[in-house]
Amino acid sequence: ALPISARTAGLHVGKLSIDTLAAGGDWRAPRLSVKGFSAQIASGRVDAAAELDVAARTLIFTNFSSFDPHLLADWLTEKARVQLATVLWTRPPILEIAGALTVPSWTNKMADWRDEIAPTVRINGQFAFTNAVVAGRPLDFLQAHFGYTNQFWKLSDLELVQRHTRLEFDGDADETTHYFNGHLRGTLEAASARPFLTASNLTLNFDRFSFHQPLALDVAVRGNWRDWNTLGVTGQAALTNFSVATFPEKQLDLDFLRAGFSYTNQFWNLSDLELAQGRTQLQFDGETSDA
Repeated sequence: ALPISARTAGLHVGKLSIDTLAAGGDWRAPRLSVKGFSAQIASGRVDAAAELDVAARTLIFTNFSSFDPHLLADWLTEKARVQLATVLWTRPPILEIAGALTVPSWTNKMADWRDEIAPTVRINGQFAFTNAVVAGRPLDFLQAHFGYTNQFWKLSDLELVQRHTRLEFDGDADETTHYFNGHLRGTLEAASARPFLTASNLTLNFDRFSFHQPLALDVAVRGNWRDWNTLGVTGQAALTNFSVATFPEKQLDLDFLRAGFSYTNQFWNLSDLELAQGRTQLQFDGETSDA
């Protein structure tokens, strides 16, 4: 066995400053192990380990990081830097990953990621951050677990909290068939939805409403991202204690509104819509075709 160890401090890689860096490992043919890799970066750190079996060409790795990704901006593409700049953290996000892959044959030929490496990749992990600002909007909490195997992505237990908005999401996507599924549920506060209303007439109509409770949602979505005609949506929504402006300086107070809805084959269906205001109770069913 050949032991390996290294330690340094005050290391500068481009504009990135690493306060301390340490790593240990050993070479026991045909395995090369790196253990105890740790780096202190500003107020965060990275801890990792890996083992490469040269004969079997398998690489196993783990990683835990809690540093500000903005420190890596110089290594990102221009598009990625612009997207990253829209996110600010008061505390660095936490990322944990464990995985394995098979490296290509030891030749001088450049390996093709999609055909040779991606099918062998297996990853499981989780990420979380608190008290962030995303595109100018505060975000209290976000966390999720994720996995990747056989070119199939799975996102589970995603939880997002922003004031009275509390959403949970699970989903998956297949890179080979391009099909995806998702399930969103929880409560959505009006203030969280308003920034996504870009059309002026839609925003104007939205401003006529006053909401006292968040919207309750339960929505399932499926389809193929290469063919949006396959998009299918089913769900339910409910809203209580809200008002709508009818005439200048007048408003209509409503007790509740709830409905089921679906979208498939470019066809919208609204079912069991129920609206109540005092003794007024209305029910409605309807449908419309985008085609």
